[in-house]
Amino acid sequence: MMLLLCSLLAAWAGPVHTVLPGDTLLGLAGGDADRAEALRELNGLDGEPVVGTLIELLPSQLAGAQQTAFLLSAVGEVTQAIGQQAPTPLAVHQSVSPGSTVCTSEGGSAALRLATLCTSDGDRTDDIVLSESTCVKVESVYADTSQRSTAVRVLSGSVRVQEGDADGAVSVLTDAGVTAGQGGFRVTVEEESSRTEALSAPVAVAAQGVAVDVGAGQGSRTVVGEAPGPAVDLLPPGVPTRPGEGEELVRPRFEWEPVEAALGYRLEIAADPTFQEVLQSEDVSDIPWSPPVFMLPWPSSGSLYWRVSSFDRLGFVGLPSKAMAMRLPEGVGR
Repeated sequence: MMLLLCSLLAAWAGPVHTVLPGDTLLGLAGGDADRAEALRELNGLDGEPVVGTLIELLPSQLAGAQQTAFLLSAVGEVTQAIGQQAPTPLAVHQSVSPGSTVCTSEGGSAALRLATLCTSDGDRTDDIVLSESTCVKVESVYADTSQRSTAVRVLSGSVRVQEGDADGAVSVLTDAGVTAGQGGFRVTVEEESSRTEALSAPVAVAAQGVAVDVGAGQGSRTVVGEAPGPAVDLLPPGVPTRPGEGEELVRPRFEWEPVEAALGYRLEIAADPTFQEVLQSEDVSDIPWSPPVFMLPWPSSGSLYWRVSSFDRLGFVGLPSKAMAMRLPEGVGR
């Protein structure tokens, strides 16, 4: 599967770029006036590009192509709608072409692998995790031998862009604006607004010709038709205490240290320590938390992982705690 994706050449297309303050056509063209004019024609521009808009760049002279994303993992039902066609079930490892809309079911989640850059040291990828009841449209997926460029539009729900590296550039669009970064951030669609939380790396949030720098550990909200709000500090996580690292889950009871000013907490349980495959996500107000029903698929490894985040009165969900492994008691479910 990886070799196929790395060698896949589809319709030629250039990378996409979110326009930020200081960007000019000449600068984006590397100082080449002819390429700058070609950029202007490609994007149908009369003047310089507007901050916060997404433009297509010219392909580099290195080998590259628009790629095909694919479903990396799924919990619950995941569907894909291609163009105006009716949604159909999407299976793990099935391809997702640019222009397709992918949706998760209530209580489900999914991970999409977007662009893949194959190097001698291994694959470098742009991955996003869709929360429950989330729909995203894959706008563009591009990679050449030195960089990746992807863009997705969140129609509803919430997506988390997994931590990336300097080779990647991910743009997440909503009706309110666009968030651009290399990874490690979350974007959530709200009623008439969108919310960005920079979890592990800085991002830029842009709308209405204005861009705001949001540092790691900060968030910003953008109301439709308005410039992005100022960056605000996110709450720290509550430190998990029980079950402790590697502890047997004899009783589904979760405890963590309270956080001052927290309105509540988001507790997540996943099949992997990167929380790519989220099995359950609950917003709770009290500590400890014991689910009335605890029926999750247990991985063959015998371990699940849990973590907790705090959310404040403005709705910003803070940084997640360290992932804690928990084991099934000996003799149970084996």
